[in-house]
Amino acid sequence: MRRSSAIRAAALFSALLLYAPRTQAQEVGLFFDENAEVCVGTIENFGAAVTIYVFAFVEPSVTLNGASLRLELPNNFEVSNQTEPRQGMNTLSGEIASTQGIDVTLSPCQPGGAPVLLMSFDLSHFDLNLPGGPQVEDLELKLRGGTIVADSLNLVEPNLKLCDPEDPLGGTVELREAVSLQATLNCSSQCPCTVATLPRTWADIKRLYLEP
Repeated sequence: MRRSSAIRAAALFSALLLYAPRTQAQEVGLFFDENAEVCVGTIENFGAAVTIYVFAFVEPSVTLNGASLRLELPNNFEVSNQTEPRQGMNTLSGEIASTQGIDVTLSPCQPGGAPVLLMSFDLSHFDLNLPGGPQVEDLELKLRGGTIVADSLNLVEPNLKLCDPEDPLGGTVELREAVSLQATLNCSSQCPCTVATLPRTWADIKRLYLEP
Protein backbone atom coordinates (compact mmCIF):
# COMPACT_ATOMS: atom_id res chain seq x y z
CA MET A 1 0.00 0.00 0.00
CA ARG A 2 2.77 2.41 0.88
CA ARG A 3 4.51 1.72 -2.41
CA SER A 4 1.28 2.26 -4.35
CA SER A 5 0.67 5.55 -2.56
CA ALA A 6 4.23 6.68 -3.31
CA ILE A 7 3.77 5.86 -6.99
CA ARG A 8 0.50 7.81 -7.12
CA ALA A 9 2.14 10.76 -5.35
CA ALA A 10 5.07 10.72 -7.77
CA ALA A 11 2.70 10.60 -10.72
CA LEU A 12 0.70 13.53 -9.35
CA PHE A 13 3.88 15.53 -8.75
CA SER A 14 5.04 14.84 -12.33
CA ALA A 15 1.67 15.97 -13.69
CA LEU A 16 1.88 19.20 -11.70
CA LEU A 17 5.33 19.88 -13.12
CA LEU A 18 4.11 19.15 -16.63
CA TYR A 19 1.20 21.57 -16.43
CA ALA A 20 2.77 24.23 -14.21
CA PRO A 21 2.65 27.70 -15.77
CA ARG A 22 5.91 28.73 -17.45
CA THR A 23 7.60 32.04 -16.73
CA GLN A 24 7.35 34.42 -19.67
CA ALA A 25 10.67 35.24 -21.24
CA GLN A 26 11.57 38.56 -22.79
CA GLU A 27 11.67 38.17 -26.56
CA VAL A 28 13.08 40.05 -29.52
CA GLY A 29 12.69 39.35 -33.22
CA LEU A 30 13.02 40.47 -36.83
CA PHE A 31 9.90 41.16 -38.88
CA PHE A 32 9.08 42.21 -42.43
CA ASP A 33 6.17 44.48 -41.54
CA GLU A 34 5.49 47.42 -39.21
CA ASN A 35 2.95 45.47 -37.13
CA ALA A 36 5.31 42.68 -35.97
CA GLU A 37 3.22 39.99 -37.64
CA VAL A 38 5.26 38.73 -40.64
CA CYS A 39 8.47 36.82 -39.90
CA VAL A 40 8.90 35.34 -43.41
CA GLY A 41 10.16 37.44 -46.32
CA THR A 42 11.76 37.30 -49.76
CA ILE A 43 15.08 38.74 -50.90
CA GLU A 44 16.46 38.72 -54.44
CA ASN A 45 20.08 38.82 -55.49
CA PHE A 46 20.71 42.31 -56.96
CA GLY A 47 17.06 43.09 -56.25
CA ALA A 48 15.44 45.82 -54.17
CA ALA A 49 16.46 46.10 -50.52
CA VAL A 50 14.19 44.45 -47.94
CA THR A 51 13.18 46.53 -44.92
CA ILE A 52 13.40 44.64 -41.63
CA TYR A 53 11.92 45.81 -38.31
CA VAL A 54 13.29 44.81 -34.90
CA PHE A 55 10.61 44.41 -32.23
CA ALA A 56 10.89 43.57 -28.53
CA PHE A 57 8.26 41.93 -26.35
CA VAL A 58 8.05 42.32 -22.57
CA GLU A 59 5.31 41.79 -20.03
CA PRO A 60 2.76 44.57 -19.40
CA SER A 61 4.21 45.08 -15.91
CA VAL A 62 7.60 46.35 -17.14
CA THR A 63 8.86 49.18 -19.32
CA LEU A 64 11.57 48.98 -21.95
CA ASN A 65 14.64 51.21 -22.24
CA GLY A 66 16.22 49.55 -25.29
CA ALA A 67 18.43 46.62 -26.25
CA SER A 68 21.95 45.41 -27.02
CA LEU A 69 22.08 43.03 -29.98
CA ARG A 70 23.73 42.09 -33.26
CA LEU A 71 22.84 40.22 -36.42
CA GLU A 72 25.11 37.58 -37.91
CA LEU A 73 24.89 37.50 -41.71
CA PRO A 74 26.46 35.33 -44.43
CA ASN A 75 28.77 36.89 -47.00
CA ASN A 76 27.27 39.02 -49.76
CA PHE A 77 24.50 40.47 -47.57
CA GLU A 78 24.62 44.18 -46.79
CA VAL A 79 22.84 46.29 -44.15
CA SER A 80 22.02 49.95 -44.73
CA ASN A 81 19.70 52.75 -43.57
CA GLN A 82 19.55 51.96 -39.85
CA THR A 83 16.66 53.96 -38.39
CA GLU A 84 15.45 54.40 -34.82
CA PRO A 85 11.75 54.67 -33.88
CA ARG A 86 10.22 58.07 -34.61
CA GLN A 87 8.78 58.83 -31.18
CA GLY A 88 10.87 60.31 -28.35
CA MET A 89 14.59 61.07 -28.13
CA ASN A 90 15.91 57.65 -29.11
CA THR A 91 19.50 56.79 -29.99
CA LEU A 92 21.34 54.06 -31.90
CA SER A 93 25.01 53.35 -31.27
CA GLY A 94 26.97 50.98 -33.52
CA GLU A 95 26.02 48.80 -36.49
CA ILE A 96 23.64 45.88 -36.10
CA ALA A 97 25.67 43.59 -38.40
CA SER A 98 29.07 44.49 -36.88
CA THR A 99 31.10 42.44 -34.40
CA GLN A 100 30.04 44.68 -31.50
CA GLY A 101 26.46 45.03 -32.69
CA ILE A 102 24.18 47.91 -31.83
CA ASP A 103 22.97 49.54 -28.64
CA VAL A 104 19.44 50.96 -28.76
CA THR A 105 18.18 53.44 -26.17
CA LEU A 106 14.52 54.46 -25.97
CA SER A 107 13.73 57.71 -24.21
CA PRO A 108 11.32 57.87 -22.54
CA CYS A 109 10.94 54.19 -21.64
CA GLN A 110 8.23 52.36 -23.55
CA PRO A 111 5.46 50.30 -21.86
CA GLY A 112 5.30 46.55 -22.39
CA GLY A 113 2.32 44.40 -23.26
CA ALA A 114 2.52 45.17 -27.00
CA PRO A 115 5.34 44.94 -29.57
CA VAL A 116 7.89 47.73 -29.07
CA LEU A 117 9.75 48.87 -32.19
CA LEU A 118 13.49 49.15 -31.49
CA MET A 119 14.79 50.01 -34.94
CA SER A 120 14.60 49.16 -38.65
CA PHE A 121 17.18 48.62 -41.38
CA ASP A 122 17.43 47.63 -45.04
CA LEU A 123 18.99 44.35 -46.15
CA SER A 124 20.36 43.72 -49.66
CA HIS A 125 21.92 40.70 -51.36
CA PHE A 126 24.80 41.10 -53.82
CA ASP A 127 26.51 37.90 -54.98
CA LEU A 128 28.46 38.12 -58.24
CA ASN A 129 28.56 34.33 -58.48
CA LEU A 130 24.78 34.03 -58.73
CA PRO A 131 22.24 35.37 -61.23
CA GLY A 132 19.47 37.72 -60.13
CA GLY A 133 16.36 36.52 -58.33
CA PRO A 134 15.70 34.72 -55.01
CA GLN A 135 18.64 32.30 -54.74
CA VAL A 136 19.34 31.54 -51.08
CA GLU A 137 16.56 29.32 -49.69
CA ASP A 138 15.57 29.15 -46.02
CA LEU A 139 17.99 31.76 -44.74
CA GLU A 140 17.32 31.88 -41.02
CA LEU A 141 17.95 35.18 -39.24
CA LYS A 142 18.30 35.34 -35.45
CA LEU A 143 19.61 38.11 -33.23
CA ARG A 144 22.60 37.57 -30.97
CA GLY A 145 24.15 39.57 -28.14
CA GLY A 146 25.95 42.86 -28.65
CA THR A 147 28.75 44.49 -26.66
CA ILE A 148 28.28 46.90 -23.77
CA VAL A 149 31.34 49.03 -24.52
CA ALA A 150 31.27 50.99 -21.23
CA ASP A 151 31.56 47.73 -19.25
CA SER A 152 33.57 45.71 -21.83
CA LEU A 153 30.79 43.14 -21.65
CA ASN A 154 30.29 40.80 -24.61
CA LEU A 155 26.79 39.31 -24.56
CA VAL A 156 26.11 35.92 -26.15
CA GLU A 157 22.35 36.32 -26.42
CA PRO A 158 20.38 39.51 -27.19
CA ASN A 159 19.65 41.55 -24.10
CA LEU A 160 16.81 43.97 -23.45
CA LYS A 161 17.24 46.95 -21.15
CA LEU A 162 14.39 47.25 -18.66
CA CYS A 163 13.62 50.49 -16.84
CA ASP A 164 13.29 51.03 -13.15
CA PRO A 165 9.54 51.75 -12.64
CA GLU A 166 10.51 54.83 -10.61
CA ASP A 167 12.81 56.13 -13.36
CA PRO A 168 10.80 56.40 -16.62
CA LEU A 169 13.57 58.38 -18.33
CA GLY A 170 15.82 55.33 -18.22
CA GLY A 171 18.69 56.55 -16.06
CA THR A 172 18.74 53.21 -14.22
CA VAL A 173 18.31 50.06 -16.30
CA GLU A 174 18.44 46.30 -15.84
CA LEU A 175 19.82 44.00 -18.54
CA ARG A 176 17.60 41.01 -19.18
CA GLU A 177 18.51 38.20 -21.61
CA ALA A 178 15.93 37.76 -24.36
CA VAL A 179 14.86 34.83 -26.50
CA SER A 180 15.58 35.51 -30.17
CA LEU A 181 12.63 34.77 -32.43
CA GLN A 182 13.42 33.39 -35.86
CA ALA A 183 12.82 35.11 -39.18
CA THR A 184 13.29 33.37 -42.54
CA LEU A 185 14.11 34.68 -46.00
CA ASN A 186 13.06 32.76 -49.14
CA CYS A 187 11.17 30.11 -47.18
CA SER A 188 10.72 26.86 -49.13
CA SER A 189 8.26 25.13 -46.78
CA GLN A 190 6.91 25.86 -43.28
CA CYS A 191 8.94 28.56 -41.53
CA PRO A 192 7.23 29.70 -38.31
CA CYS A 193 8.70 32.01 -35.76
CA THR A 194 10.21 29.90 -33.00
CA VAL A 195 10.91 30.22 -29.31
CA ALA A 196 14.02 28.22 -28.34
CA THR A 197 13.46 24.81 -29.95
CA LEU A 198 9.66 24.79 -29.70
CA PRO A 199 7.97 25.78 -32.99
CA ARG A 200 4.95 28.06 -32.60
CA THR A 201 2.84 30.21 -34.81
CA TRP A 202 3.23 33.95 -34.34
CA ALA A 203 -0.36 34.19 -33.07
CA ASP A 204 0.58 31.77 -30.24
CA ILE A 205 3.56 33.90 -29.24
CA LYS A 206 1.62 37.17 -29.20
CA ARG A 207 -1.07 35.65 -26.97
CA LEU A 208 1.56 35.27 -24.22
CA TYR A 209 1.67 39.05 -23.88
CA LEU A 210 -2.03 39.84 -23.83
CA GLU A 211 -3.19 41.23 -20.51
CA PRO A 212 -5.62 38.93 -18.63
